[in-house]
Amino acid sequence: MRYGIRITDFHSHVLPGADHGSDSVETSERQLELLNGAGIDRVVATPHFYPSDVTVGEFLDLRERCAEALRDVIHPGMPEVILGAEVLVCRGLEEMEGLERLSVEGTNVILLEMPFGEWDESLIETVGLIKRRGLTPLMAHIERYEGNPIGRLFELGVGCQINARSIVSRRRRSRLLDLIGEGKVVALGSDIHGADKSCARDFMKACGLLKDDLEPLMAETDVLLAGAKVI
Repeated sequence: MRYGIRITDFHSHVLPGADHGSDSVETSERQLELLNGAGIDRVVATPHFYPSDVTVGEFLDLRERCAEALRDVIHPGMPEVILGAEVLVCRGLEEMEGLERLSVEGTNVILLEMPFGEWDESLIETVGLIKRRGLTPLMAHIERYEGNPIGRLFELGVGCQINARSIVSRRRRSRLLDLIGEGKVVALGSDIHGADKSCARDFMKACGLLKDDLEPLMAETDVLLAGAKVI
């Protein structure tokens, strides 16, 4: 299915061996085929980055090796792939050397994941300080953090990404459509792990449910990815 506009999956785990999202090149190839079948034209590969486990340099070296393996199987008709990261927020993250290198390649947009459980004010302040550092934070799957002060992130003026599966859910749909209409959500993601057909199917369903909101949402994503580099 094609929509007449460029469709971007801003949150995916399709790099073979980069994290638990794909265990092989064959799995990654199948993931891209599934996403293509859902009408997706462009995929941002966002392997997990955990500050306590790895340095920026080590992460980027691994990501490049995994991207090189994926390049060998990308063929015409598959979605374009752009390299990024899903960075776990922790206290002091704004001071990490090389943090800007975790932005989506060719942009200053950095996908941030808040920790599960309750947040304290210091974590919200960290996001604000990352923004002051000159980066553009994008908050991953914001719908997961019910009970936490999401409004405080909105006050910082940061954009948010939601997972397509959450729009398919009747329980969450109304609230998420409101956030999209208010301009707080600026990107959609599959968050695909493994060759999960349901992730691709739900992305396609979500695009249909968004109706008139789909085009302006993808236009917001296009702005974020202006200048992004395709592998």
